[in-house]
Parts: sequence; structure tokens; C-alpha cells
Amino acid sequence: MELENITLQSLLNDTRIRRKNINGIWYFAQPDLNLIYEDVFKFLQGTPMSVKSPVFYETVYCISYSEIKEQIEYWQNKPSFESRIGQIFKKGK
Repeated sequence: MELENITLQSLLNDTRIRRKNINGIWYFAQPDLNLIYEDVFKFLQGTPMSVKSPVFYETVYCISYSEIKEQIEYWQNKPSFESRIGQIFKKGK
């Protein structure tokens, strides 16, 4: 999973991801993002929106690009399992 490679442009260029622009803010279909990026965005609270599928419109939960960026920053700054275990053992000494 290459979260650091996710940019607004990469999301806009990915034809697998349904999207919607409202007042200059891009929203992306949460189910599509979770399918592509291994459920990284599943805990974000999406907003139901009507988005165009190939043949019809359907209501899906969407998240804004700013929410996507915040989630990426969270995952990038989250300490690894190994460093957390090391911190726990240091506290115990």
C-alpha cells in the first residue's frame, strides 16, 4: 500500500474511483478507495452522496480529499508496532 503516492491528481486520474466536485471540493467514493487501498479509509465517516456510475446514479458514502490527506498523515506518523513494543519495555525497566 503506497499511501505517500496518493495525491489529488492520482485520485482524479484513477478511473476506478467515483468522484464528485461540490463547490470546488473533491469527494471520492469510500467503497472504491477501500477496495483499492486495503480498507485504510474504512473508519472515516463518509457523507452519503449521489455519484454517477457507468450507467446510473447511486448513493454511496464519500470522503473529501482533505479527509483523505488527514488519514494519510495519521498513518505516516503512527508509530510502528516494533517501536511501540520497545517503548513499553523501556517503561517497564
